[in-house]
Amino acid sequence: MEETHMSEATKRAYNAPGGPESYARHTALLRAEEFILSYLSEEIRDKAILDIGVGAGRTVPYLNSLSKDYTGIDYSENMLQHCKLKYSGTKFLLCDARNMDTFSDGGFDVAFCCWNMLDDGDHEDRYRILREVHRILKQGGLLSFLLTTWISRGDPSMNFAVSFLLKIRSN
Repeated sequence: MEETHMSEATKRAYNAPGGPESYARHTALLRAEEFILSYLSEEIRDKAILDIGVGAGRTVPYLNSLSKDYTGIDYSENMLQHCKLKYSGTKFLLCDARNMDTFSDGGFDVAFCCWNMLDDGDHEDRYRILREVHRILKQGGLLSFLLTTWISRGDPSMNFAVSFLLKIRSN
């Protein structure tokens, strides 16, 4: 698969020495993620959950506590190795979200794209990711994704993240 310049640069940063450790310092959910999980917790309990772009594992304990059918994926081998060491016994796979052919159609109830996973590529990358998410989610499945906006202009209170929740319908 040909990679865009931006995603290749991002992947190099994630795979750089110390990359996973740097990201692993962030262990808490963002407020928008806390809200979405508190809103959805009972609805997604014990459902098949796919954590796309799991990174260093910031979301793993929260999502894994909701379901034994949890899978985390990332396209960075270094990030996945960090997760596997930290969360042994949890299912992690090396997988690029633009091509998730390792998963069957309708295999998941819920997909999470946290932090800035959708911002790592260009428009075509986002389209391919969302098309794949639509394919792997069951009819009526849920997609939660986060977009981060850093507009502080010197005022850190202006940094915010927005979480979106979509219910996927069949064609």
